[in-house]
Amino acid sequence: MTPSNHFRIGLVAEASELVERFHYSGRVPANLQCVGTWHADGGLFGDQGQVIAACFFSIPPTRWSEDVWELSRLVRRDDAAVSLTGLIAATVRFLARRKAMDLLVSFADATHGHHGASTKRLHGLMRGSVNGDRTA
Repeated sequence: MTPSNHFRIGLVAEASELVERFHYSGRVPANLQCVGTWHADGGLFGDQGQVIAACFFSIPPTRWSEDVWELSRLVRRDDAAVSLTGLIAATVRFLARRKAMDLLVSFADATHGHHGASTKRLHGLMRGSVNGDRTA
């Protein structure tokens, strides 16, 4: 994250517009639980300009034996050269401080050429254990 990017939580309307315009699905996920956004400089105090990237966590549509949230959308403006890994990390740290969820998952959509690079870079941050077994 560069000094000119500002992190925010919960700005669903702005993040939704970004998904509709720049994400290949064009759709905001259902069962939304948390949205993290990065903003350019701007606004009254200079810290909340145009939204440039967003990540959405939601309850996945498949059943799990554990309570889980899924990183269901990750999007940025085409002209924004920002690290999506940094945005995910900031959002996950926010969730961890509030003990919002114990298990977060992410899946890459290979049918659209995605391979999970942004979440692979979070290896150390997103490690945990389930029933005492170490997971990556």
